[in-house]
Amino acid sequence: MALATRVQNRVRTQLLIELTNPNDKTATTVETTVLGYAVTDTAADFETYAGVAYDDTDARHVAEAVRGVVVRLEVNAGRAKAERLTEWQDRMDRMFRLRHGNDRIMPQSSSRLTPQTEAPSGEVRPWFDLEETFNDLIPNESPVNEDV
Repeated sequence: MALATRVQNRVRTQLLIELTNPNDKTATTVETTVLGYAVTDTAADFETYAGVAYDDTDARHVAEAVRGVVVRLEVNAGRAKAERLTEWQDRMDRMFRLRHGNDRIMPQSSSRLTPQTEAPSGEVRPWFDLEETFNDLIPNESPVNEDV
């Protein structure tokens, strides 16, 4: 079942007539061209913000996409501010990206350097990074090499 059909089955017909015909108060049918554009834009937003393609067989996708189509139609008809669409897009980002992890950047390096293990005598560390360097600055601290 196409997203446009799902929207028509889930949203009141009168509301869809008002949203798809914002300048025609006498309209009695849903303007399918306007609805089709909103569906196409919402499916594109779904892929952009959710990080996955819209899947008509996934109930979570259908529920959010229907909401997105209605929000887009409201914004296009002037019944809602553009921030409402941005809120829906942010919601999509939070809901689906966290579950799929598509925005993870895998660590890579082209460095020829290899990490070295610390020598027991502390030779690898610079003098200012040695453990005993700052102990004399800590109040009430006994020196490192002193026996108690």
